Amino acid sequence: ATAKIQNNLGGTAEEAAKVAGIANDVFKDGWGESLDSVATSMLEVKEQLTGISDVDLGAITKMTIALEQSLGMDQTESLRGINALMKTYGMTAYEAFDYMVAGAQKGLNKTDELGDNLAEYAPLWDQNGYSAQEMFNTLQAGLDAGAYNLDKVNDLVKEFGIRVGDGTIKTAIEAMGGSWKEIYDTWEASGESNDELFRRMAANLASIQDPQEKAMALTEIWGSLGEDAGSKVVEALGNVTEQYGEV
Repeated sequence: ATAKIQNNLGGTAEEAAKVAGIANDVFKDGWGESLDSVATSMLEVKEQLTGISDVDLGAITKMTIALEQSLGMDQTESLRGINALMKTYGMTAYEAFDYMVAGAQKGLNKTDELGDNLAEYAPLWDQNGYSAQEMFNTLQAGLDAGAYNLDKVNDLVKEFGIRVGDGTIKTAIEAMGGSWKEIYDTWEASGESNDELFRRMAANLASIQDPQEKAMALTEIWGSLGEDAGSKVVEALGNVTEQYGEV
């Protein structure tokens, strides 16, 4: 185990022996199928979560193994998602694991993509003004409303931000007028983030009764991704419930 750790991490034999000792303690506590498998998990933790102290290394390795054994989550993908939450939202590893576990328990990993999606999209959610809690609440609302997978929800938020940034939505709103223009003008004057605009426009979409008018508004504002997701999913993202409080 010491040789394997030193070959992967470099450093001195003394440093490698220290890490191998931590792996040995984890294995003696009943984690992993073998000392070699524990060492492999520990190396994955050190590779994906740079800066983890030796004090926390054993506990985080145990959590990583637990995610895989109890929830069937791939270690590399899970750790990439954990890393994204830590880097994007300033979480500790423990806080990030809590969100991952809560999300998996509520079905966010049903398509085996939670870790990868967080790694790819967490910075984009942050750029659009969503906190980590709001991101998880919104992902949950989208899946519960019938979104095909997490990618569909992530792409909706991503595309909406792009359409706000390049002026596509503002141009559409100018042509649509009425309540849409009032919502947009109020939001623009307030300087609030994109998530507030998304919520208000999604709520306005939900208030439309005429199917043709609703379909047109969905296309004009949310584009082809809105059409693919459907009005129920878009409306759900504007009316999220609190499901990720004290995770």
